[in-house]
Amino acid sequence: MRNLARRTQDSTEQINALIENLQKDVAATVAEMEVSTLRVVKTVDEASTAYDQLASAAHNIETITSHVTQVATAAEEQDKVSEEINRNITVVEDASARLASLAGDVREVSEQMSQITDSLESQLRKFKI
Repeated sequence: MRNLARRTQDSTEQINALIENLQKDVAATVAEMEVSTLRVVKTVDEASTAYDQLASAAHNIETITSHVTQVATAAEEQDKVSEEINRNITVVEDASARLASLAGDVREVSEQMSQITDSLESQLRKFKI
Protein backbone atom coordinates (compact mmCIF):
# COMPACT_ATOMS: atom_id res chain seq x y z
CA MET A 1 0.00 0.00 0.00
CA ARG A 2 2.76 2.25 0.60
CA ASN A 3 3.75 1.84 -2.94
CA LEU A 4 0.25 2.72 -4.14
CA ALA A 5 0.12 5.73 -1.85
CA ARG A 6 3.46 6.87 -3.15
CA ARG A 7 2.39 6.48 -6.72
CA THR A 8 -0.81 8.34 -5.99
CA GLN A 9 1.18 11.11 -4.35
CA ASP A 10 3.64 11.22 -7.27
CA SER A 11 0.76 11.28 -9.74
CA THR A 12 -0.96 14.02 -7.77
CA GLU A 13 2.24 16.07 -7.71
CA GLN A 14 2.69 15.57 -11.45
CA ILE A 15 -0.92 16.59 -12.07
CA ASN A 16 -0.44 19.65 -9.83
CA ALA A 17 2.74 20.52 -11.74
CA LEU A 18 0.92 20.10 -15.05
CA ILE A 19 -1.95 22.26 -13.81
CA GLU A 20 0.49 24.93 -12.58
CA ASN A 21 2.30 24.89 -15.93
CA LEU A 22 -1.03 25.03 -17.74
CA GLN A 23 -2.15 27.95 -15.57
CA LYS A 24 1.13 29.76 -16.26
CA ASP A 25 0.74 29.12 -20.01
CA VAL A 26 -2.89 30.31 -19.90
CA ALA A 27 -1.87 33.45 -17.96
CA ALA A 28 0.92 34.15 -20.48
CA THR A 29 -1.50 33.60 -23.36
CA VAL A 30 -4.08 35.93 -21.78
CA ALA A 31 -1.37 38.57 -21.30
CA GLU A 32 -0.30 38.22 -24.93
CA MET A 33 -3.93 38.47 -26.05
CA GLU A 34 -4.38 41.63 -24.00
CA VAL A 35 -1.25 43.14 -25.60
CA SER A 36 -2.51 42.05 -29.04
CA THR A 37 -5.94 43.55 -28.30
CA LEU A 38 -4.32 46.87 -27.39
CA ARG A 39 -2.29 46.75 -30.59
CA VAL A 40 -5.42 46.02 -32.63
CA VAL A 41 -7.27 48.92 -30.99
CA LYS A 42 -4.33 51.22 -31.68
CA THR A 43 -4.14 50.01 -35.29
CA VAL A 44 -7.88 50.58 -35.77
CA ASP A 45 -7.55 54.10 -34.35
CA GLU A 46 -4.61 54.83 -36.63
CA ALA A 47 -6.48 53.42 -39.63
CA SER A 48 -9.48 55.56 -38.76
CA THR A 49 -7.26 58.64 -38.49
CA ALA A 50 -5.62 57.77 -41.81
CA TYR A 51 -9.05 57.35 -43.42
CA ASP A 52 -10.17 60.75 -42.09
CA GLN A 53 -7.00 62.36 -43.42
CA LEU A 54 -7.46 60.71 -46.82
CA ALA A 55 -11.10 61.84 -46.93
CA SER A 56 -10.00 65.36 -46.09
CA ALA A 57 -7.33 65.24 -48.79
CA ALA A 58 -9.89 63.97 -51.31
CA HIS A 59 -12.23 66.82 -50.39
CA ASN A 60 -9.39 69.33 -50.78
CA ILE A 61 -8.53 67.85 -54.17
CA GLU A 62 -12.17 68.21 -55.24
CA THR A 63 -12.13 71.84 -54.11
CA ILE A 64 -8.89 72.51 -55.99
CA THR A 65 -10.29 70.81 -59.09
CA SER A 66 -13.38 73.00 -58.89
CA HIS A 67 -11.23 76.12 -58.60
CA VAL A 68 -9.05 75.04 -61.52
CA THR A 69 -12.17 74.46 -63.60
CA GLN A 70 -13.47 77.91 -62.71
CA VAL A 71 -10.14 79.48 -63.63
CA ALA A 72 -10.06 77.57 -66.92
CA THR A 73 -13.62 78.68 -67.71
CA ALA A 74 -12.75 82.29 -66.88
CA ALA A 75 -9.63 82.06 -69.06
CA GLU A 76 -11.70 80.73 -71.96
CA GLU A 77 -14.20 83.55 -71.51
CA GLN A 78 -11.37 86.10 -71.38
CA ASP A 79 -9.92 84.58 -74.53
CA LYS A 80 -13.29 84.99 -76.30
CA VAL A 81 -13.53 88.60 -75.10
CA SER A 82 -9.96 89.24 -76.28
CA GLU A 83 -10.81 87.82 -79.69
CA GLU A 84 -13.90 90.04 -79.88
CA ILE A 85 -11.82 93.07 -78.87
CA ASN A 86 -9.26 92.21 -81.54
CA ARG A 87 -12.03 91.93 -84.16
CA ASN A 88 -13.43 95.28 -83.03
CA ILE A 89 -9.98 96.87 -83.19
CA THR A 90 -9.59 95.55 -86.73
CA VAL A 91 -12.98 97.00 -87.65
CA VAL A 92 -11.99 100.36 -86.10
CA GLU A 93 -8.65 100.29 -87.94
CA ASP A 94 -10.41 99.55 -91.22
CA ALA A 95 -12.94 102.32 -90.56
CA SER A 96 -10.13 104.72 -89.65
CA ALA A 97 -8.29 103.87 -92.86
CA ARG A 98 -11.51 104.36 -94.85
CA LEU A 99 -12.17 107.67 -93.07
CA ALA A 100 -8.61 108.80 -93.81
CA SER A 101 -9.16 107.90 -97.46
CA LEU A 102 -12.49 109.73 -97.50
CA ALA A 103 -10.89 112.73 -95.82
CA GLY A 104 -8.32 112.77 -98.61
CA ASP A 105 -11.13 112.55 -101.17
CA VAL A 106 -13.02 115.38 -99.43
CA ARG A 107 -9.84 117.50 -99.44
CA GLU A 108 -9.39 116.89 -103.16
CA VAL A 109 -13.06 117.71 -103.82
CA SER A 110 -12.72 120.81 -101.63
CA GLU A 111 -9.67 121.92 -103.61
CA GLN A 112 -11.53 121.28 -106.86
CA MET A 113 -14.54 123.21 -105.56
CA SER A 114 -12.26 126.00 -104.48
CA GLN A 115 -10.74 126.10 -107.96
CA ILE A 116 -14.21 126.06 -109.53
CA THR A 117 -15.31 128.81 -107.16
CA ASP A 118 -12.25 130.86 -108.05
CA SER A 119 -12.96 130.29 -111.74
CA LEU A 120 -16.61 131.24 -111.35
CA GLU A 121 -15.70 134.36 -109.39
CA SER A 122 -13.24 135.26 -112.09
CA GLN A 123 -15.88 134.80 -114.76
CA LEU A 124 -18.43 136.81 -112.75
CA ARG A 125 -15.98 139.70 -112.48
CA LYS A 126 -15.77 139.77 -116.23
CA PHE A 127 -19.52 140.31 -116.44
CA LYS A 128 -19.48 143.21 -113.98
CA ILE A 129 -16.92 145.14 -115.81
